[in-house]
This record gives sequence, structure tokens and C-alpha cells, in this order.
Amino acid sequence: APCPPRSPAAWGYFPYDGNIAGCLLLGAGMALTGSCPGTVLVQIGMGLRSGFTVLAGSLVGGALFVGYSGGFRRATPAAVKGEEKPKLTIPQRCGVPDLPAVVAYQAICLSAVGAALRYLPDEQGRLLNPLIGGSLMGLAQLASLLLTTNTLGVSSAYESFGKHFWRAVTPSSSPWPSVSPLVFAAGVAGGSAAFWRISGTFPAKWVEIGDAAAVVGGVLMAIGSRVAGGCTSGHGISGMAGLSVASFVSVVAMFGGGIAVALGGKVLGF
Repeated sequence: APCPPRSPAAWGYFPYDGNIAGCLLLGAGMALTGSCPGTVLVQIGMGLRSGFTVLAGSLVGGALFVGYSGGFRRATPAAVKGEEKPKLTIPQRCGVPDLPAVVAYQAICLSAVGAALRYLPDEQGRLLNPLIGGSLMGLAQLASLLLTTNTLGVSSAYESFGKHFWRAVTPSSSPWPSVSPLVFAAGVAGGSAAFWRISGTFPAKWVEIGDAAAVVGGVLMAIGSRVAGGCTSGHGISGMAGLSVASFVSVVAMFGGGIAVALGGKVLGF
């Protein structure tokens, strides 16, 4: 299946502007909610109350993005015929073949996983070994590529909701948007619900958050992920697996936004 690397989310201000600004917002929303655009669907499948509140905020964010983001995007220069294609991946930027770069990246990932298992053991218990869980995510990625020719990514569902919302409230003869992203999101929530009911288990500990933080965080996550053109799954899993420069920039910004909000909350006593 074709799998092109993730391109920068260009908004016309500076290189990787959408990736940086969007993922700063996304990281901030994640710190406020303890969730992400994909995890919130899992939380809903588990029946967690905060998940529904975060989802409500995310749907509002999706509608706001579709309705009002166009005014912030600047025109970008069109590609000139014969111009060299942009170098979207780390191997292209470094001038090395793809295979050695992928092997090196896999080695780094495996080393990080091994170190985490060795020095940061799970204190709350777990239902599945992280290595097995990560392998299942890889199989899900493969299934997505084979069945849809698309890599995993869930934040487009919130933009899709926004498109349906504005199509419903605004008289138009244009066709309705595709429901595929919404169906995928429903599948994630349904899979989570099925797993928890079949396994008969539930996390022993869970931190509930306030409604205001959940709604505001959900709005920030939806807007941020769409400004960046991806979220923790689109950039963090799919994009980084393709060694996309834009995705690595996005994930760094994501962590930066989350850490800044978390530290700020501690300083302010939240």
C-alpha cells in the first residue's frame, strides 16, 4: 500500500509553523485532560465520565476549526515546475538510504523500551505486556494500510464532525462530507468497550478531572491537532514511523506544550 511521508502543516508564517503551534496547543490540552484525541475514545469505551466531557470539548473544537481557521491561513507559494521536491524525511535530509535509517530508528526505539521496562517499572499493574501491546498497534497500522491505504490517525474525525456540523446548519447544495473518519473513531470506542467487557477488568486507579479543564482541554486538542495536521497517532505513531521531519518536530512541540502547562499548573497550585 502506498504510504507517503507526512508533509509539514504549512500556514504561511514560518517553516513547520502549523506543526509547532498546533502541537503546542495539543500538548497543552493533553496536560489538562490526561488524554489525547485517540485516548478519549478509549476512555469513552471504558465508560469514564471525564471522557465524555473531553469528547464534548473536542467536538466543539472541531467545529470551531472548520468554521474559523481559514482566516488565519496565509497563501503559500505554489510549487514551481522543475523545482526540486521537498525533502520530507530524515533519510532524505541526511542523504542516507531508507533501510539503514529505519534500522537505526528501530534500535533507538527498542533501547528506549528496554530502559523504560528496566528502570521505570509499572507500579499500578498492567493487563498486557507493553511489547505485546506495541506489536498489536503495529498490526493495527498494517491492517489500516491494507484495508484503507491510509495510516492510523484519529484527529481527522473531529474535523469531519465540524464539516458535518456546518453542512447541517448552513444551507448548501454541496455533497455531505465523508463519514469514514467518524466510523473509524466509533470503531476505536467500540473496540475499547468490547475489550473491557470481555476481559472483565478495569484500571484500579484513575484520576478524574474537572469539567472546565476537560472541555477547554478537549477544544485545545481538537484545534491543535488539526492545525498540525495530525495528533499522537497521526504524527507520533504513523508519522514518526515514516521518519517524517514534520512529525518529529510535532512530537517535540507536543511534549513542550504539555510540560509547560504541567509545570505552570504546579507553580500556580492547580
